Order: sequence, then C-alpha cells, then structure tokens
Amino acid sequence: HRVGENPTLARDRDIRLGRLPERDARLALPALCDRFGIGVAADEAERWAERIAADSHGFPQHLNVGLVSAAEEWLEANEQGRSPNIERAAGRAALRRDDYYRGRLGSVLPRHGPALVAAVETVRQGAEAGARVNDVEAAFRAASDKDRSTSRLPPLPMEEVSRLMNRAMENGVFQPTSAGTLELSIPSMGDFIERTYGEHKRGSVGQ
Repeated sequence: HRVGENPTLARDRDIRLGRLPERDARLALPALCDRFGIGVAADEAERWAERIAADSHGFPQHLNVGLVSAAEEWLEANEQGRSPNIERAAGRAALRRDDYYRGRLGSVLPRHGPALVAAVETVRQGAEAGARVNDVEAAFRAASDKDRSTSRLPPLPMEEVSRLMNRAMENGVFQPTSAGTLELSIPSMGDFIERTYGEHKRGSVGQ
C-alpha cells in the first residue's frame, strides 16, 4: 500500500476512550510495528515510543494520530531511502490534533472565540480550588460583551451564554467534576483554543 492509503491505519478515526496510563501508551508503538511488519531497532523504537506517548498525554485519539504519523513517516522514509525523522512525524501529528480540535469545536463555538478563551483561562486559574460553573459563565459573558461591543453587537442574553457553555461541555472542551466544578477535558485542547482564538483574534465575532 502507498502511504495514507492503508485504511487499517485509521488516520481519520475519532476515538473517544478514557485516558491511558503512560506504560500502555508506550506499548502501543511496538504493537503497531508488529502489526505492520515495520522493522525498527529497539533503541530507536523506544525513543519514538517515548515521544509519541509524551505528545499524546495518554489520550487515545492523540495516540492514534501519533502512531499513524509515525507509520507514515517510516513508510515514506523507506520509499525515499532516508532515515525516519521524528520531528517530521511529530509535526504531522500536531496538525492532526489541531484538526481534531476544530472538529470537536464545531461551527458555533469559534464564533465566540475570545469568550471561549476567557472561559478556558478561568477554568485553569481555578484548577486548584475548582472553577465554579457560574464563574466560568460570567467570564465567558464578560469577554463576549467586550468583543461584541467592538462590532457594535448587543450583549448575549444569559440564557444564550448558558446554552453555549453546555455546548462546550457536550463538545468536550470542559467536563464537570464530582465537586460540581469544571475542568478541561483535554488540557492541550485548551492550549489550542488560547493560541487560535486569543488576544490577536479579538474583534472577529460574527465573521
């Protein structure tokens, strides 16, 4: 098979499972090598396994794209007669993680990017004591009002803020804790939101 044409690599599969222990994440690479008959020296396989596990943070979806990107890089390197480049594979996996986040956010939440950033920051700031839902909604609304005012749009009703926050939870941005507070479902998704919709993106509401 040509690179990217093997459906069993599951490049575009959306995997939603619980977080894996680091040891299990690191064992996924040897299993992939065995499955596809990819010959890699033990020390090199260990180096790649550590990098993929570290970048995935134990999240199965991220582990999947890390493994797929590694396999594609190995196959391409073999076809081109060169050594596999771990940074090339990691970069490809990072782009796929970003694509995954865009898909999870959907079409509605990005319209409220600065407000979503404020909600993420509030959750992170309250990580130790726990971020209360009301506080996160208040931060969302305050940032939304500020951003909308630059476009001369009216403030969002509180009911709409609550609806958008519920959508953010349904789409996997936040998840409730047993204490009734909120936390980030995937911390690196918070990173993506902050760098994509942060300060330099303000004023884009409704576009």
